[in-house]
Amino acid sequence: MRQSEERFRRLIENASDLLSILDTEAGTILYESPSAERILGYTPADLVGQSVFSYVHPDDLAHVDQAFRALVEQPQLPVKADARFRCKDGSWAQLEAIGRCEPTVHVESSEP
Repeated sequence: MRQSEERFRRLIENASDLLSILDTEAGTILYESPSAERILGYTPADLVGQSVFSYVHPDDLAHVDQAFRALVEQPQLPVKADARFRCKDGSWAQLEAIGRCEPTVHVESSEP
């Protein structure tokens, strides 16, 4: 079990895609993968605790909100949304988000 967990942790830490865990109530970021820094310029610590919607381009917000609601209402179905996300330097990155709702995900901090 420990080896499996270590492999999974290394996979997540070295993934080229953003991997996020969001709270289903408000879209608060509970976990963000280290790739956020390379892709958006934010460290994971910059993003955790923030609403994902605050990083979505205003013109894409309604679409992203609709996709998020669909994901919560029908957790058995994956949902896809394309949107622009604000980078730390103020520019916008076009991202494709594919989400799944996992009803019982527990996030543990690796900080002391």
